[in-house]
Amino acid sequence: MNGTQTDGFSIDIYNEGLGVYLYDASVEESLRESGALITQYFGDDSFHDSVSKEFLSTGRLLVYGLVGDGSVKATVTIGAPLGKKQLSGGEWLTESGFLSLPSGRLCIHSANTLPMGDNGPRPDEAGACLEVPPGEYQVNVYRRADDEGGGPDRIVLTPWAKKPKIEHNILFGECIGFHPGQSARVVDGRIEARVIHAVQSKKEQSLAVNVDHKAADELRLRWGSRLRLSDGKDSVDAFFLGDQLAMAKYQNILGTDALQNLAPRGLIAFLATPGYRYDKPIKGYQAWLRIRAMDGAPKSALFSGGEGRKLSLVAVNEEPFEALPQSLAEPVVEGGAVRATVHASTPGVLVLEWGTAFAEPFQAIGHDGSTLLEVSAAGKPVLAAIEGPSLKDEMKACGLPLATFLTPTYHWGLEKQSVLALDSLDGTNLPILPAGAQVLIRKGT
Repeated sequence: MNGTQTDGFSIDIYNEGLGVYLYDASVEESLRESGALITQYFGDDSFHDSVSKEFLSTGRLLVYGLVGDGSVKATVTIGAPLGKKQLSGGEWLTESGFLSLPSGRLCIHSANTLPMGDNGPRPDEAGACLEVPPGEYQVNVYRRADDEGGGPDRIVLTPWAKKPKIEHNILFGECIGFHPGQSARVVDGRIEARVIHAVQSKKEQSLAVNVDHKAADELRLRWGSRLRLSDGKDSVDAFFLGDQLAMAKYQNILGTDALQNLAPRGLIAFLATPGYRYDKPIKGYQAWLRIRAMDGAPKSALFSGGEGRKLSLVAVNEEPFEALPQSLAEPVVEGGAVRATVHASTPGVLVLEWGTAFAEPFQAIGHDGSTLLEVSAAGKPVLAAIEGPSLKDEMKACGLPLATFLTPTYHWGLEKQSVLALDSLDGTNLPILPAGAQVLIRKGT
C-alpha cells in the first residue's frame, strides 16, 4: 500500500501472531542481517537481546502487541495526539513510542509478513508500506479498552523536533509477554528494592516494591518470616504471609481478626500478581511485594512519599513471628476414632492438622457424610460437628457447641500439607484449644 496523505491510511494485514512491527524501509536490510531475536520470536531472551534493544531504543524499530491473532487492522494518521472528543464512545487505552523515519517510507508488518527470519526476504503475504514526510515521530497507539482482537487500532504519528529517551519501545507488551518492570535481586542477604506503588490515606496505608517470587525465595522468606524494611531513617517489621492466595486462605479459614493480629505493629507483607481481588495491576509488572498496614496500625513515615524511593529489605529469620513446621501431623485412626492435632484455634474456628489425608480417616470410622460427630479433648467432649448443617436440630439437642467441617484444604504455608477446619455453625464460640493439643473425633451417640 503506497500513498501520501495526512487524513489517514487504513491497513488490514494478514496475521497469525500477536505482534506488529514498524520501521523505516531504509533499515530493513540491516534489521534482517542483524539477527535481532525480537524479529524471530517473543520471549525474555528476545526482549533483552542487546541487538533488539539497540534497534528499539534508537527508534529504528517499534513493536506493539495485539489482543488476538487475527489480521492487523489499524488506521494511521499524521498529526497531534488525539483528544477527548476524538476518543469518545468508550474507554481507550493509549501507549506511546518513537520512530525515526529518515526515508519517509513506513513499513508495517505482522509476524507473517515480516520479510526476515523464517519468512525469508519475500514472504507469501504482504505488509504495508506508507509514504509519510521524513522525520522523527512520536507514535501513539490507541485501542479500545474492551477490544477483544477485532480492532481497528488507531496509530497517530506526531512530528518531534527532539529525540526522546526511550526505554524499550514495545507497546502493549503484556499481549506478547513483555513486562518491563524488573524485580530487584538479593545481594549479600538483602534486597535494595524500589517503591512502585504507594497509598497513604485514611482508609489505607500500603506500598508495593519490585520484589517477585524468585527474589522472595532467594531471601528465604516463608510464612511467619519477620521482614524488616528500612529507608535509612525508619525501620519497620512486617509479617510475611506468602503469596496472596495463601493470605486469602488464612483469612478465609481463621477470619480477618486472626489476620489483623498477626504482627505486633499490624503490618503484613504478601506477594501479589495482577488480576486477583487483593491487589490491583501495576503497569509493567507481573509480580510485586505488597506491604500493608492493617486497621488500627500506627502511622509510619515509611508509607509517606511517592514512587521511586529505595527500600532495603532483609529477612530476620532468626526471629520469626511464628515457627512454621516442616510438615503437619497425620490424623490417626485408633479404636473407632480419629486422633488429630490442633494447629490453630479461635472462638470461631478450630483448625486441625490433616497432613496428606483427606476422606480416608472418616471412611475408616464409618462416617458417611451425614453422621453426627463428637470431638473430645483431654477425655471430655468439647463440640459436635457435621459436614453440613443438615442435622442442625439433632446437634442442638446434644448440648455442645456446634461446628461444621470444611473440606480439607491445603495449608497456607506448606506445599501439599492439608488442614481440616471446624467452623462455628450457629455463632456459638468454640472452645479455644492450644496448638499441639490432641483431639479425638468419633461418631456421635
